[in-house]
This record gives sequence, structure tokens and C-alpha cells, in this order.
Amino acid sequence: MKAFKDLNLATKFSLITALSLSTVFAILIIVIYYNQKAKIIEDADARFFTHLSDLVSIIDEQRKSQENKVKQALFVAEKMIQEQGGIREGDSLINFFYIDPATEKRQNVKVKELYIGERTLHSDTLLADDFQTITGTMLAIEQFIPAVGYTSIVSSKIPAFNNVRTVGSVTLQKPIVEALNNDASYLGTSIGTISKKIITVACKPLKTNKESKLALYAYDVLQDDEGIKKNIIQKGYLEKGFAYLINENGVILFHPSPKAIGMDLKQISKEMFDFMTTNMTGQHKYIYTDQNEVVKYKYFQFYPSFNMFVAIVIPEMDLLDKPLSALRNLLIIGAIFSILICNFAIVLLANNFSTKPTKKILTKLSALSEGKSVLKEEVTQKDEYGQIFIAMNSLIERLNKASHFAKEVGKGNFGATLEVSANDELGKALVEMRNDLKEANEQETKRRWINEGITKFNEIIRLNANHIHELTFQVLSELIKYINANQGAVFLIEEDEGKEPCLELSACYAYKRRKYAKQRIYRGEGLVGQTWQEGEEIYLKKIPDNYIRIGSGLGDALPNCLFIVPLKFNEEIQGILEIASFNQFSDTEREFILKIVESLAAAVSVAKFNENTKKLLQESQYMMESLRSQEEEMRQNYEELQATQEEMFRREMESKQEKEELLVKIKQLEEKLKT
Repeated sequence: MKAFKDLNLATKFSLITALSLSTVFAILIIVIYYNQKAKIIEDADARFFTHLSDLVSIIDEQRKSQENKVKQALFVAEKMIQEQGGIREGDSLINFFYIDPATEKRQNVKVKELYIGERTLHSDTLLADDFQTITGTMLAIEQFIPAVGYTSIVSSKIPAFNNVRTVGSVTLQKPIVEALNNDASYLGTSIGTISKKIITVACKPLKTNKESKLALYAYDVLQDDEGIKKNIIQKGYLEKGFAYLINENGVILFHPSPKAIGMDLKQISKEMFDFMTTNMTGQHKYIYTDQNEVVKYKYFQFYPSFNMFVAIVIPEMDLLDKPLSALRNLLIIGAIFSILICNFAIVLLANNFSTKPTKKILTKLSALSEGKSVLKEEVTQKDEYGQIFIAMNSLIERLNKASHFAKEVGKGNFGATLEVSANDELGKALVEMRNDLKEANEQETKRRWINEGITKFNEIIRLNANHIHELTFQVLSELIKYINANQGAVFLIEEDEGKEPCLELSACYAYKRRKYAKQRIYRGEGLVGQTWQEGEEIYLKKIPDNYIRIGSGLGDALPNCLFIVPLKFNEEIQGILEIASFNQFSDTEREFILKIVESLAAAVSVAKFNENTKKLLQESQYMMESLRSQEEEMRQNYEELQATQEEMFRREMESKQEKEELLVKIKQLEEKLKT
């Protein structure tokens, strides 16, 4: 310790720095090493899960190929039976031997005799052999025997079992039995436990002329499984990795090592088997140590069609040894060179680590005291000088931000922000000033916007005051544009004599195009009618999904807000204004709408009064013309009547004269007669 104290400052810095850097780089090497190890394992997981998916795809393609083959073969078998006249049941019983599944001994039973064409069906070989020759697959026909089950009575030769026929064997596979009992077909593929062959079965119920229940089978045993062995079992991964297949009971079905085939995984590692059987969906990884203390990664996936697991095993050293060895050497060499370079640099700077920072601090503080703009100093130290620089930079930053903030506010940018701490009195004062100016500017902007709008709409009302429908449309369309709404309508009250008063659509505007429509709404009907009845505006921010059934005058559009306002003038409702928008209306916009509605209501009232006055004037003129016409007609009638009376008087005088002349003649005649 004394020897260390006697060393000069540069040497002390050099030793301390070397020790510190060595520690730091050691930790850094460890961190990088384990991070890279995790990355390699992560990449390996993704790569081998992909390999696992490829293996499952190979098996699945083989299964689908065989299933298509036996489905077609089953169809051929049906055709062959139909061409031979079908299967019929005879009247007699015959002895038939089957193999008891429990004792594996032959048992005798009486069954109904069956025929195909003129041949007896039991133990018939002609149909099965012909079918096998044509399709390349095998055929079996089973007869249902009570208390026994479905039992094979016809069978092809099975090459996988030394060409033995399976006549007399009882079907025990639960899925097949359940399908046949439900009078349904079955199609499935599995791996034989004994033969280790891929077996695909297709079967369906078969009807006879009577009560016998039969089942028709077409099945295939994959003979050439070298493709699967080559692509799955014999395919290597890295140096010592391999793939193999295990059934759901833990028995190894396929393995690169023939000695491993047939071994029970539960006896090798019950923990591994339990982990696999509890993770039978998706892809999983299991890490274990084998009997040779070698850590291995097992990637596996359950394949339900064959009830087996597909697995890939990779030793950990295959993954990590080469890449991590090279990385470890590179890190060590890099750390040594870095320590030497850093140590040399610190020795050069040690003699001058105090003077320069002090001068910089004095220069900056002098400039700040004179009110000059100062740039922040880059902090390269973490000692007391570094703390001083940090505090000074904080002060410079706060002053620069305050200055910039004040300039932005002075330019009218009231959205400018300034971070203020709890004890920053200058910052608080600036923010308060900004808020006061912002509020005043917003009030002025709102006032100017409302005044400009009122002036604009007063001019529109003045220009269209004599045409009520054009007035309502122009005001409505410009209002929707001015407040950035989407749809709107104006309804005016119509009061015809002898009819119920109603609101009639005077103008509507939707999505920047004018719609001509005719619509009437009565008091209390829908939202518009409700506004008329209550005399108060309605503002809805949430429009229900069944808005169209509310009875609004806008149809079936579904806006985000709806504002319905009565047109009132001298407490008398002249109509209703309805505006819908996909944006919410602000308080200023609603206040503006109410002001425009007041002006519109007054204009509508005046327009209605002018229209009524004009109508009365027209009616008065019409009545005057009618009276003049009637007077002329009466004068003509009077003249005609007077002429008629004169004619009648003339005729009466002529008749009177003729009567007098006739009387004279009568008297003369009477006198002649007397003489």
C-alpha cells in the first residue's frame, strides 16, 4: 500500500484504470458469451422446429396418398360386388370358425350362409384375389356375429404377414367398430405395432337382401417405407443429431439404431415420457442429460393421425462448441487490446484533467453573467467536475429553453411548451404568461369567427329574404360548410286549414350535394317532432345503432353527434333545424348555431308574413277582378232582360190590338146574323 501511495498520479490512474477495465471487460465477455449462446439456441430452436414440421409434412403426405388409394379401391370393390349380383343371405346356417380375441383360440359358431352370385361367400378367394390384382390393395368382408362382433369372412393375402389371409379375425379397433355400429364409413391410417408398417383402412357398412350386417374393407399396407426411413430416420442433423418415431405408449417405432426399435421410453426416462404426453398439442422442446452425461435437446410434435410422436434429438455440443469457441477467443484478444489502448490514453490525459475543466467553467459562468447565449458543454467526466458541468449544462439548458419559449410565445405560438420544476419560479411565471395570452387569443379567435359568420349569414339572409325555400337551403348549406358538419335539414311548419299542422321539409343538405325530397313530420314524431313539441334543442353525442328507427328526418345515416334546434321568433316556433356531423360540436359552434337559428327564424317569420301578405293581395286582386266580371255580366243580363221585357210588352200590345180587332169583327158578325 505504501509503494502505491508513492507512485505519481498518472501511474495511479493507469493501475486503477487497468484493474477497472479488466473487471469491466471480464463482465462484458461473460454477458456477450451467454447472450450469444442464448441467440444460437434460439436460432436452433426455430431451425429444428421447422425441420420437425417438414418431417410431419412428409408423413402426412404419405398418409393422404394411401387414404386416397384405399378410398378409390373401396369404390372399385363395391362395383365388383354389384357386377356379380350383390351379396344375398341364404336360408341355412353353416359352421364358421373365428379366433377368440381373449384366448386367441379358434371357436365354432353358427352363422347365416351368404352368397355372391352362385358362390358361397365364406372363405371365398376369387373376389379378394381379383380385387388385389386390379387395385394393388387388399379386400376384406366382415360379417357381424352377435356376442362376437364384426368377423372377417373374406380376405386377401397380406404380403406384410407372409401372404396370410385374416379370415376368422375379429375387428377390435374402437373407431372402426363405433363407425360400423352407427352405420357410418371409416377412413384412417396407423402404424402397426408389430409390423411397423403404415396401414390405411377404408370401410363401410354393406347391405344384403335380408338382415345380415356386413362390412366391406379396402386396406393397404405400405411395403416400401424406405422413403420414410431415408427422409426421417436416416436423415442426420449436424454431427450427431437424429430423428425417430415413438407411439403414444412410449414404444420406439423407428430409430436409426435397430437396437432401439421396440424399447419403451417409460423405462428409459419416465420424466421425459410424462412431459411428452402432457404436451400433445403443438411443438415442444425437452432438455435432458443422457446416461453419458451429455446434454441433449429433444424437439418433438405429436401426430394424431398415427397416434405417435415425431422427435429430433440434437446434442448441445453440436450447437454450441464451434461458434462459442471462436467467439470466446475473439473476445479475449479484443479485451486485451482495448485495455492497453485505454490505459495509454488515460495516462496521456491524467496531467491535464483538472486545469481545462476549471477554465471552461469560468468562461461559461462569465458569459452567463453578462446575459449572453451559451452552448452546453459536453460532459466527459463523472467526478466532481463532471457534476459541476452537469449542473451548469442544466442551467444553460433551462435559460435557453426559457428564452426560446418566450420568443415562440411572442410570435403567437401558444402551443410552445416549457418543462417546469417545482421550484422554477421563472418557468412558472413564463408558463402563466403564456396561458393568459393563449386564453385571450382563443377568446379573440372565437369572437372573430362568430362575428365573421354572423356577417356572412346576415348577407345570405338579406339576399334570399323573398324566397323562403332558397333562403333555408342557402343558410343550411353554408352553415354545414362553415362548421364542418356533414348533413342537415330545415323543416318549416305548415298550417293548412282543416288539416293537422306538420313540419314539411324545406331544405336538406348531405355530403356536399343537394337532395330534393318531400317529407312531413307531425308534432311529437321522432326527434324532430319531439323538439317541436318541447320547444328545446336536443344535442346527442352518442347516436344509437337503430337511429333510423328513431324517426329522424335524415334517413339512415349514423353520425357521431346530432344537434336539433327549434327556429323560434317571439317565442313562436317557425320550424326545426337538424344538423349531423361525424365530429363533436364545440360549445362555440353550438353557440354560433343558436345565433344563426335566431336570425333564420326571424327571416323565416318575415318571409312567411310577406308571403301571406302577397297571397292576400293576390286574393284581393282576384276578388276585384271577379266582382268586375260579375258586374259586367249582371249589366249584360239586365240589358237582355230589359230587351226581353220590351219585346214582351210589344207582343202584349199586338195581342191586345188583335183581340180588340177580333172583338170588333165578332160584334159585326153578330149584327149581321141578327139582320
